[in-house]
Amino acid sequence: MHGNKVGFTLIELLVVIAIISVLASLLMPALSTAREKARQIQCLSNLRQLGLALMMYADNNQDSYPLYSSHMNTDYDLYLLYPMYIDNVGVFRCLSDRQLDNPLQDNSSYGYRGGYKNISSNIQLVADDGAGFPVNLGSGPSNHLRGGNMLYSGGHVLWLSAGKWPKVSDDPGNVPFNIH
Repeated sequence: MHGNKVGFTLIELLVVIAIISVLASLLMPALSTAREKARQIQCLSNLRQLGLALMMYADNNQDSYPLYSSHMNTDYDLYLLYPMYIDNVGVFRCLSDRQLDNPLQDNSSYGYRGGYKNISSNIQLVADDGAGFPVNLGSGPSNHLRGGNMLYSGGHVLWLSAGKWPKVSDDPGNVPFNIH
């Protein structure tokens, strides 16, 4: 007498597994987009903290930002902000920058254009492009999809689409300042 069986058949279990896998495959793109958006927001927060530190540095140095150096040098660049103005090394790293292990040894995720006097709130100071600003001539940001974050001297950070990203020529003086 086998009339009252309790349980599922193999076919029923396979159908349930197939339905779950189809639903999971539909959710994966949405989850990866949400993860990248969270990284983008964390990057924006890092740039905001760098902006506050740069403003404090300028206040203490006759309204001048740290000088720019094309080589890693702790006497120039954003490195002057650590540890006096920023005590967390993680601020120098964008979470979407997969090539950076140690920001103080390997350079930071953010490019910097320094040496300016703090005379305007629209000077582009720090850019999120993964390789430094302006390293790749005419290229857009590479850390985030279709755009990147830009810190201005006024302390505000804006998301710029790749189409609005500043184009850089071989002339270092030909870097646009106001793009919005």
